[in-house]
Amino acid sequence: MTNPDKQYMSITFVLSLIAAGLMAFSDFAGWTENTYYGQNDYYVFIGSENAPSYATPILIILVICHLASAYASYKGISGNPTKSLGIWSNILAIAITVLGALLFTVLAEAALERWLETSFYASLIASAVGIFLFSKGNTN
Repeated sequence: MTNPDKQYMSITFVLSLIAAGLMAFSDFAGWTENTYYGQNDYYVFIGSENAPSYATPILIILVICHLASAYASYKGISGNPTKSLGIWSNILAIAITVLGALLFTVLAEAALERWLETSFYASLIASAVGIFLFSKGNTN
């Protein structure tokens, strides 16, 4: 493995771990609703009581995808590349992230306003960069 390939895998490793951490401990989306007492803000994160029922499984799957990408990157750094695992875990992460955002925006119809949060953007950025760097490398 060449030095640029190790640099690519190191970048992907760090970004995947950051994305997994943000998916686990940060908000994915949020919305505002009118209630009897005024407006309340709610957030979607792992274990959120107010989030839709599909949110926690989607976020857990995304954490697993980012950890799989980090594992593939780690294997690439140590000299045993698993390029296909890295590419496919990142493709799956992008697909699930977009699907989760679409589900949220469509199904949160009663909300006055909806927005996507930190872990949504972290997942998209880490996955896109991961696909690019895994495909750019000269590894298997």
